[in-house]
Amino acid sequence: MLQSLTIKNLALIDALEMEFTEGLNILTGETGAGKSVLIGSVNLALGEKADASVIRDGAKEALIEMVFTVEEEAVLSAIRDMDLPVEEDGQIILQRRILPNRSVAKVSGESVTLKQLRQLAALLINIHGQNDQLSLLDASAQTALLDGLAGEAAEEEKSAVAKAYRAMTEIRRELEGMSTDARTRQREADLIRYEIAEIDEAALTEGEDEALEAAFRKGANAMKITEAFGRAAGLLGEEADGALSRIGQAARLLTPLIRADERIEDFCTQLTDAEDILRDAVHEMDAYLSEDSFDEETLAAHEKRLNLINRLKEKYDAAQGGIPAILSYRDEREKALAALEDFEAYREAQLKKADTYREEALAAAKRLGDLRRMAASSLSEKLKEALLDLNFAEADVEIEVRSDPKQLTAAGCDSVTFLICTNPGERLKPLSKIVSGGELSRIMLGLKTVLSGESESMAMIFDEIDAGISGKTAWKVSSKLGMLAADRQVICITHLPQIAAMADTHFLIHKELSGERAVTRIRLLSEEETTDEIARLISTDDISDTARKSAAEMRAEALAEKEKWT
Repeated sequence: MLQSLTIKNLALIDALEMEFTEGLNILTGETGAGKSVLIGSVNLALGEKADASVIRDGAKEALIEMVFTVEEEAVLSAIRDMDLPVEEDGQIILQRRILPNRSVAKVSGESVTLKQLRQLAALLINIHGQNDQLSLLDASAQTALLDGLAGEAAEEEKSAVAKAYRAMTEIRRELEGMSTDARTRQREADLIRYEIAEIDEAALTEGEDEALEAAFRKGANAMKITEAFGRAAGLLGEEADGALSRIGQAARLLTPLIRADERIEDFCTQLTDAEDILRDAVHEMDAYLSEDSFDEETLAAHEKRLNLINRLKEKYDAAQGGIPAILSYRDEREKALAALEDFEAYREAQLKKADTYREEALAAAKRLGDLRRMAASSLSEKLKEALLDLNFAEADVEIEVRSDPKQLTAAGCDSVTFLICTNPGERLKPLSKIVSGGELSRIMLGLKTVLSGESESMAMIFDEIDAGISGKTAWKVSSKLGMLAADRQVICITHLPQIAAMADTHFLIHKELSGERAVTRIRLLSEEETTDEIARLISTDDISDTARKSAAEMRAEALAEKEKWT
């Protein structure tokens, strides 16, 4: 669940902190009070693109922090698999700091990319807004919904389709790129033979360039190395002023005094050890100098060979991959040459391969389509029941999955259409052609309710779920939200008194003047204040006794309804 939300210096918010609870958290407030800023802040914390315009005027940066607690082991395991930190108590802290020229995202104090932040957010919270309603009308979103319900089996089949489809299209693309003109093929073959001969003549070996570069650097600095080693040997050697000589003298001075104090023996041992270490170093330096001859002829040969290798790297686009990339290119070109020299046989063999991959893709696509149809059948029945609970006069739902092998893509060969009828006597029609804003809100809520069993640790935020509804329908939506919040945390921004009445925790968002500037504030309401706020939603800011009485009755009715689920 989402424990807390902290926002600093963002738009109209100077400093705001909210402590959420389990169950249904309701947020209400007048239009323009800052409800949209609040949702925008949450989206920023979860990885939405940000720019400096959101920083409050006069502030250097904006900060949004969300603290979650996760108890579900499957979710914790998925987070750990992403190599993201999780506290021992399951606490996860998401922080987004927005600066004028950049933003910084952290998870429990560890810097992450926005991609990682979004991936994590998908496990922790589900935000439903107007964009989600519109996405429900998109065929690809409907297909993705079915795939999610079909689970791992569908993901495996999708992967199989995509793999075979890509292999097929790569072969076809290759054949399309090969000229059918004999003269053009001959010119291409001649060029390939030249490239292969050039690489073969170079007789490259892996690691050769690194060894040559090291030897060339050493040779190019031979004079400096010799001079430096000579001076170092003089400083360390056994001459009168050398370190070895001086350490030996020091040891000889102290040795006779061991009888006077046993501790002096430790100093003598350390000096003797130091003398041995320095003597070994001097010998190794002498050996290093005698390893290679730093003659100009050898240096020139190294340089010439390096120039050849670097030219081949540049020519064959192998600056990053080095010699292995050149040799790999040579092998690929040899295969291409074989194809050109016996073009018709190669073309026929590749076409057979492409046909085989197409059959594999179609077979996997058929299995995927069957899984989608099974998911569609289950979802349509559950969604029908959920919609009837949301005050639709009639709710008939059919999710149609049509398969056409001629329309094969990397995602399969299915087209998905959500068909629905919400009024008696009407026939099923595509969802996009029959629903109003209020109907679409309820359908999305019905879907969320049906899908809510997937992860009880995931918090849910609803914004504009009450668009276009009122009266009895509003009560139905309120009841559905209350049921949904019985086993998970739900946060809902609303302007309807029926939904506000169902609150387990109620926050009021309001705007006030601080100095000469408007700021957004938020505060937790008491039970009495909740009733007053419901009364304001029923009537106006001037709350009448009638409105207050109606609010009290509405609140009592909601609480009685809630007792049925607890």
